[in-house]
Amino acid sequence: MGFSGMRKWVWLLVALILGAGVQSVTFAQQPPAANVRVAKASVQSIAPETLVPGTVVSRNDAKLAAEVTGRLLEVLDVGTQASLIKCKDGSFVLLDTCKMSEDTLVELDKLTLNGDLLKAIINLHPFHTASVSEVHKLYPTAELYGTERHKLVLPDLPWQEMNSEDDALHQHFAQDFDFLVPEGVDFVSDNDNVHFSSVLVYHKASKTIHVDDTLMFVPMPKLIGALGMKNALSFHPTLTLALEKHPDAAFEFEEWVNNLVDRWGGAKNICAAHSANLIDDGEGKSVPERILKALKNVKWILIAHRLRYGYSGSRT
Repeated sequence: MGFSGMRKWVWLLVALILGAGVQSVTFAQQPPAANVRVAKASVQSIAPETLVPGTVVSRNDAKLAAEVTGRLLEVLDVGTQASLIKCKDGSFVLLDTCKMSEDTLVELDKLTLNGDLLKAIINLHPFHTASVSEVHKLYPTAELYGTERHKLVLPDLPWQEMNSEDDALHQHFAQDFDFLVPEGVDFVSDNDNVHFSSVLVYHKASKTIHVDDTLMFVPMPKLIGALGMKNALSFHPTLTLALEKHPDAAFEFEEWVNNLVDRWGGAKNICAAHSANLIDDGEGKSVPERILKALKNVKWILIAHRLRYGYSGSRT
């Protein structure tokens, strides 16, 4: 083999060696193969039902405003309320009626000497009628008062002549109570699902406001409170539907709320139906401040009403 032939074989050998080296380097630079786990595919519902806070305006409407989509499946009826008040003369007045437990009835009988000291039962919300007959049967000697609608719905009961919304009744019990009827809103709406209005009562001695639906107090759970959300006093969510359909209705309602705050400025507590009681603990905002804040929160509803129905200019 000549020198030129040997040189060709040398170059071929070098090329094979270099090629093998490059291939080795190339393989070395690739990442390792990923681990693959194989599982059987399946379909399942995650949290198909959930609990969310909300206010049910109508049992006939399953649409519920919340931070999630869905339909209302069930309503837990927490019932109405009643307040037993001891008057200055030693007698008692029951504001509203509700279904009472055995323990509650035992306590009520003890306080009123089996009903002998219970001089009156005053039903204040025109749509709260479910327990009126039952409570009257328990205490038949107590004078029975109600709104005009109570008398229409339960005509067979022995109603007193004065209605709960009448000035005459308010004067009759003025020694212990002050009464206010909301203005600018329907007291009895044509829509049976609108329960905004009731007669509000202020018990002077305890500085307590008794209210059905018109004002609602919702205490926040501790976990939500830790996130900065405060206990909320608000007006019933049917305010939009309850406002009367005339230009001055929004102004009349706002003036009525401001009058309530001025008139009951010393209020310390609120007893509210369907929710919780606001008991003054000396901390946080006062009851009047909370009511004014609730009014501020519905300003947009009042403005929208004015834009729709106008303003007569007869009020300042």
